[in-house]
Amino acid sequence: MLTRIAVACAVAALACGAFATELFAQAGQVAPPVPLRVPSINSVTSQCQINCDMQAMNCQNACAIPIVNPLSPAGVTAPCNLSCTTSQLTCKQRC
Repeated sequence: MLTRIAVACAVAALACGAFATELFAQAGQVAPPVPLRVPSINSVTSQCQINCDMQAMNCQNACAIPIVNPLSPAGVTAPCNLSCTTSQLTCKQRC
């Protein structure tokens, strides 16, 4: 009876040792990184947005008061610039 218990303990010890070795062997493994997708560039959308930016810059350039009149108030171009920026954002939303 004593030999059966000793054999059972030896078998259990060997099984635990083998299981622990497998766990430690896998502990150093690292999962491969998830591949990142490269964002696609839609040339039609990009060209549309560039056109919106160019229109806005032309609009803002037209808002500038000539330097000939230095007596003009400081905030005179603000509504014009705001209108240009609003048009730019509206244009880009259509792209």
